[in-house]
This record gives sequence, structure tokens and C-alpha cells, in this order.
Amino acid sequence: MRNFYFLISGFILSIANCYAVNLSYETCKECTSCGTNCKYTLNDGKLTIYGPSTNAQNGTIKNDIFRGNTSFTNIEIKGNIETIGGGAFAGTKIEDITIPDSVKTIGDGAFSRSGLIKISIPDSVTSVGSRAFYDMPNLEEVYVGNGSIGNDAFFSCDKLKKVVLSDKVTTVGDRAFVSPIETLVIGDQTTSGVQSFWYMSPNVKIYCSGEYEKCYEHLASTKYVTTNTQKEYGMTYIYDENGTLIAKYGKEHKPKRIYTVEEAAAVSKPMGNTFRLRYK
Repeated sequence: MRNFYFLISGFILSIANCYAVNLSYETCKECTSCGTNCKYTLNDGKLTIYGPSTNAQNGTIKNDIFRGNTSFTNIEIKGNIETIGGGAFAGTKIEDITIPDSVKTIGDGAFSRSGLIKISIPDSVTSVGSRAFYDMPNLEEVYVGNGSIGNDAFFSCDKLKKVVLSDKVTTVGDRAFVSPIETLVIGDQTTSGVQSFWYMSPNVKIYCSGEYEKCYEHLASTKYVTTNTQKEYGMTYIYDENGTLIAKYGKEHKPKRIYTVEEAAAVSKPMGNTFRLRYK
């Protein structure tokens, strides 16, 4: 009889575990709503968000729904969540999130002042809102695959060292990256606003993909060659996607176009341990 009891108990437990593994927006009857066509569970520091299982419906995480909630460090999004609302995860302690390909919009201030260390924004996202990742004290690396980046999106991220923007990123807003960036990858289709790349590290390395003259024209529209002190300026190095040095220069003058290494050597004037590129 006792063996039978344990057999039945084990069977019930296995069903419960299976149910938990296969939980979805449609089957999660005890879940809590977190927006339109959106539910969630919170267990052991992990927040799991469920959207519709089919593309017939789109889920939206409500604005400010988890703002200031410090009870989770990890987020998993399942199902068809299309929009992450403004301020949705602001002020949380999240360290890790995988944004799924269903997401198209990240709202204003969505992750501001949270604890993320790295963020990869997939190609499906066409709009990153203003201050979406503002004042992130732990953020070190950013990848953006597509679309537009709003004003002040990554403003005041003091540990941000590496930024990779796909050549499908079309617009970088005003003051989008005010951070001590050491490595910047940018495409030739990207247009920049006022001070889009500001207070970058001395000796920043910039990698341009595509047509380098276009790439430089976009970068040259901003005062991006600067440092945290505004008094000491290092050299700026520009490379192609193969790591070949294209140009390098100091603060005083900027070339009107990208130079090859050979051209740079031919038109440059030595300046101690730096040199200027003359205008043509």
C-alpha cells in the first residue's frame, strides 16, 4: 500500500513538473497579468513573462509594471511579446535578459538604472526609446541589430566600453552614448545626432563597416573625439572591419574623408608622438 502511495505521489509530481515546464500564456491560469496579452510568474529570483503562443495576438509589457522591483535578477520572456513598455524594468536589479525576436519596440526608460551587464538587442527591434538604458552603472557591452536609437538611450553608462551597431542601425539620437567607449563598431548607413558619441575614451578604436567615407561623414557630424576630462585628448584610430588601420588623428583637426594608411602617411605632419591629417 505504501509503495502504491509513493507511486501515485511520484506520478502527480511528474505531471506537475511537466506542467511547469510547458507553462504558457494560455495554460498559466494562476499567473498574474503584466499588460496586454501578457502574464508572469516570479520564483527564486527569476521573472518569467508569457505572451501568446501564436502570432495571431501580440503581447505588451505594461509601462512601469516592474519599476523598482528588486526581487528578481533574471528575466525570461516566452511567447509573442512585441512591446516592452516604458519604464517596465527601470530601477530593478536584473543582471541578465534575452530579448526574443518577437520584440519590436523598447519603450522610453524601459531598463533605466537597472543592473544589466550586457545587452543584445535583436534585429526585430526597430525602435529603442529615449533613455531606454539610461544611467546603467554595470553595463559594459551593447549590441544593437537594427532600427533607431533614441535620444539619451545609453546616456551615463560609466562602465560601457564596447558598442557594436549593426549596419542596419539607421539613426543614433542626440547624446545616445555618453560613455567612456573604447571600441565602437558602426555601419555606413548610420546617421548621428548632436553629440551622439560623447565623452568616449582616449585612444578609442572605431571600426567602420561598409563604405568608410560615408561612415566617417556620419561620425564627423558629432563632436565624438573627446575624453572624460575635456582637457586631455588622445589619438583616435579608425579601422575597417578587417582590423586594418584607415586613419588616426588628434583633437585639433579632422580629415574630411577617410584616408588609407598610405595616404595618411603621405599627407600627415609629425607632431611629437601624434600627427595631424591635413585637409585636402
